[in-house]
Amino acid sequence: NLHIVDVVDTDPRGKTRPAFGRIFFTEGKSLLFYAYDLNPAKIQKADFQYRVWAKREGQDKQLRNLGVFYSDDKSQRRWVFKCTDPKVLNDIDSVFVTLDPTQGNPSHPHGPNLMYAYLRGQPNHP
Repeated sequence: NLHIVDVVDTDPRGKTRPAFGRIFFTEGKSLLFYAYDLNPAKIQKADFQYRVWAKREGQDKQLRNLGVFYSDDKSQRRWVFKCTDPKVLNDIDSVFVTLDPTQGNPSHPHGPNLMYAYLRGQPNHP
């Protein structure tokens, strides 16, 4: 039950922005999110971090702060986030990324959504 989801970032008018990613989601087992071309200057200069959030669509459940991206390969401008908690993974169906202050409240996103992906479509790999 592997889902591979390509993610692009768009502005409010639907124009594609440089950041993009790929998610490998194995139901109830793991979520591996690679992101490319995130702006590292904002993190270094202003003490910000790229945070991954999750939720279940169509319900009044609150957002979940899953954690932050870490630089995986600076030469390829690749960032990575990984979650292997089955309880969390069974309770979410979408993820998105924000750029939030490091010292901000980790229970609420502060920045605009940079990338969004729905995870519960049909598995697209055996």
